[in-house]
Parts: sequence; C-alpha cells; structure tokens
Amino acid sequence: MNQNGNKAELAAVRQRYGHLELYRVWPEWSSSGVWLPPNIGTMAVGPNLIIEDFPISSQLKERLARWQGIFDDQIPEKMWPFPGPHAAFSAEGLNIAVELSRELGSEVAVEYELGIDGAVVMFQAGTCVAAYQIEEPERPTT
Repeated sequence: MNQNGNKAELAAVRQRYGHLELYRVWPEWSSSGVWLPPNIGTMAVGPNLIIEDFPISSQLKERLARWQGIFDDQIPEKMWPFPGPHAAFSAEGLNIAVELSRELGSEVAVEYELGIDGAVVMFQAGTCVAAYQIEEPERPTT
C-alpha cells in the first residue's frame, strides 16, 4: 500500500476507534511493557503504565512481568535480527495484547506493533479489530 493509502487507512481507524481508551503493549528496557500512547498509530508511546495498580488479573500481570523481563535481559542485536530467536517473544507479546484487551473490555483498544515494517494490530475485547502501519513523523523540509 502506498503512503496515501496508509494515511487513509489510519484515518479511518482513528475515526472508528478514536473514542476508546488506548493502550499499547510494547517492550522497552526497565518498563512495564504497557504504554498510554497519545493517539492511535503514532510512533510516540506516551507514558509507561504502572502495572501494580492496574485492574487486570494477577496472572496477566505475571505474564507481562516475565515477558518484559526477557526483553530486559537481552542485547538487541542478538534478539531482533530476522530470522531470529524473537519469534516466541513476539508471539507472547501479541497474546498478552489480546488478553489485556479481553480483560479491559469493549471501551478500550490495545495496540501491538508486530515489529515488521511498522505494522500494528489493534484489539478490542479480545478481538482483532484493525491493522495498520505506524504513522511516520513529519520530516522537516529544507
């Protein structure tokens, strides 16, 4: 899909789901792995969520902590090259995003970046409702 098609697709997703509370499952060193992005499909992840006080099951909190712990213990160059050992890690992140959306219900959207060319999937109440690409930030013109 071309750049204009990506923008139109993302605009449609924002129009349909923009009223929902938004979270993103994304690993980062020393984080909880759950973020509050400012808008659907933006590169900015927003503030990191403090999981201990979040209304999700203890089982999901434990899964998140284990998943994030795996990321914290890795050297990026060893974890991310294709093909690489990250497939199981990425699959667990995807499953965590699905479960998080299921536990939080229909008034919440959860994004998960697949790690392939900025591809993102969005879940609502445990169901995938959209797929799109992360919006590239505007580059300054010279």
